Amino acid sequence: MIGIIAILLLGLVLGIFGHVINAYQYWLRTNFAVFMAILIISVFIIAVALDSFLKLMLFASFNFFVTSHVKYLIQKSS
Repeated sequence: MIGIIAILLLGLVLGIFGHVINAYQYWLRTNFAVFMAILIISVFIIAVALDSFLKLMLFASFNFFVTSHVKYLIQKSS
């Protein structure tokens, strides 16, 4: 699941950069190394943000499950 989301985001980033390439072809011929650095850094930032978001969602769902289960046990015992 995480891999599918990451591949979709990577495709979105590459599509956006494809439009940038078409718009700035002359600039890219002279500054290709800068473009590759920007591409790699942006993919890394998206991967880190996605990873932390998924961990947050996992923690929130686990926390909700634990608290609801504890409430159920308290109601059952009383």
